[in-house]
Amino acid sequence: MALIRLNSRSAPADTFGGGKVLQVINQKIDTSASFSISANVYQDTALTLNITPSASDSKILVMGNFLGSNSGGNYPMYFRIVRVLGGTTTAITQRLGHLGYVANLENFIPSSNATVLDDPQTTSQLTYKCQISCVFNRTVYFNTNYQSGNNNTQSSFLTAIEIAG
Repeated sequence: MALIRLNSRSAPADTFGGGKVLQVINQKIDTSASFSISANVYQDTALTLNITPSASDSKILVMGNFLGSNSGGNYPMYFRIVRVLGGTTTAITQRLGHLGYVANLENFIPSSNATVLDDPQTTSQLTYKCQISCVFNRTVYFNTNYQSGNNNTQSSFLTAIEIAG
């Protein structure tokens, strides 16, 4: 087996350029909400955050964990993350999860999560939002389930990390 000796001298911190974390914005929602959804139409939740990149070549690492349920039956619901820039909304993920009611688990609140590296190429303010939908016309629940009287509200979060280009 060959022995490899690494040079003990280190390069200056700025030698390699990008990859440094420039800022972190986090939003956590502890409140629940219900939405009457038309089939496959997305609705904004209250989970939203703003971040303004410091350079146009920065990347934004967006991560989130979202909890929700629907009003019963096998009617899958799902989430997505969108970016809003200058009034234009762009989905940066598609149909996260395929969550639905589970018989005999009335207090179960399924979760869906995402990690995506966005390349907005701007220094303008960006808004990231969590949206919710369902495959059928249905009532869906964010951070809780249809048994709302059980006081079972949970927490969902969204985090945006600016990474130097």
